[in-house]
Amino acid sequence: MVLTSLLIVPLLGFTGFAVDVGAWYVRASAIQKAADSAALAGVVWQPDFAKASAAASAAAARNGFINGVDGIVVSVVASGSAELQVTITDTSADLFFSQLFLSNVKISRQSVAEYVLSVPLGSPKNYFGTRELIPGAENEGFSAAINGSCNSRANGGQREVLYLDNSPGSCSGSVPNPDHVGPYSYEYYVDIPASPSPGEVALYIRDPNQNGGLLDMYNSDITTFFRIRSPDLTPFDDTDNPVYTACGAGSRAGTGGNPPGTYTYDFGKSEGSTTLLGSSDWDLFCRIPAGASGRFIFEVGVKSPENNSGWTNAYGLLAKPNGLGVTTCDTRVSAACPSVVATKWMSIFANVASSSADFYLADIGDQHAGKKMKVKLFDPGEGSQGIRLVEPGGAGYATFNWTSSNGLSGTNSTYLDVTGSRFNNAFVTLTIQLPNDFDVAYGTVDRWWKINYISGTGITDRTTWSVDVVGDPVRLLR
Repeated sequence: MVLTSLLIVPLLGFTGFAVDVGAWYVRASAIQKAADSAALAGVVWQPDFAKASAAASAAAARNGFINGVDGIVVSVVASGSAELQVTITDTSADLFFSQLFLSNVKISRQSVAEYVLSVPLGSPKNYFGTRELIPGAENEGFSAAINGSCNSRANGGQREVLYLDNSPGSCSGSVPNPDHVGPYSYEYYVDIPASPSPGEVALYIRDPNQNGGLLDMYNSDITTFFRIRSPDLTPFDDTDNPVYTACGAGSRAGTGGNPPGTYTYDFGKSEGSTTLLGSSDWDLFCRIPAGASGRFIFEVGVKSPENNSGWTNAYGLLAKPNGLGVTTCDTRVSAACPSVVATKWMSIFANVASSSADFYLADIGDQHAGKKMKVKLFDPGEGSQGIRLVEPGGAGYATFNWTSSNGLSGTNSTYLDVTGSRFNNAFVTLTIQLPNDFDVAYGTVDRWWKINYISGTGITDRTTWSVDVVGDPVRLLR
């Protein structure tokens, strides 16, 4: 009895701690879930920290954690332009039996969320679609391209063509193209770094109209228009970016009766008089002054409908960093280099005299480790024999499974046979399992994938490509 009386107090203490520790674990789990939810809800508004913080705090409140109420502290910190850190602390967790021994217990949990934007397509450089102008290994071999609205979709223009059974002369048809997007069918991102700054960036278009362009137009009538829009604070929504109206002196945008930030290149006009990269066919579209930075959106579309617009306009883009004293630069080498990439869909005309060529395809960062990459090719390979995917740094040819919209498929392939126009007017989707460790698989320098075309004579393909990574673009880091 004496021993029991002596031990009963510590035994009750241990019993109390066991009950309270279990309650604290439950409370910590609830706090962690609320912090995760808050970080995910807020990060999509970055880099607008005011909106991100408000959204995160509101999400925490919906889960029962209100800053300043009942000892709760909700802290929101921008840990990067695309990251958000949320910490929730209960400064006075409930005490039951342990209050005989403790006066206060604090429980805190933290979560960091990140968003990942769409996959950049087409080039790690400050140009896109220069085809033969860049010598040596960096020769792109393709032009940016857009078809006339009354061209055939089977000629590789997936989004700009109006009808599947088009009649180019009268621009008419009875079967609408289900993939048609207008008035602007394709977008490019022009990313200008804030620091180090490239100074003024002059945005040029090569052969912006069809006459005398990179592809013979056969007297086709195509009216092409371009527009540039400003960066904003909603990175997941490109539709709300305002038109950029501050193009500097000498810019084409906003002249000739066109609203600021836009310009229409009518067929029959002679445009392009600036010599760059050995070609005199460049036209200055917009001067973006030094100090302006962020993601500008550059759009291209064609008049729709337009009679006789039954062919293709091939063009090129160049963001010249006047403050760097160079015409071309590489974002993998220079942090001040502006980039020009296609977004969502990469519409091109591939034209190379050689029997084999590699074209830049997409930049896949290590944040996608372990996921599946889907490469979608529309009307690929005409004039060629086969297609392969080149892994970053030339590590090898990727293995993929593939399916097509015309009922064909294959597994564990490294080579896609495109002979006989077997994918004419069809989509082909290649699915690649990405490795868990990018550094081991690809090294640490380059993350750009390429697409390899093989032909018996030369490569001539009007096609449209897209690359996506399967998975939520918003994720928890820790």
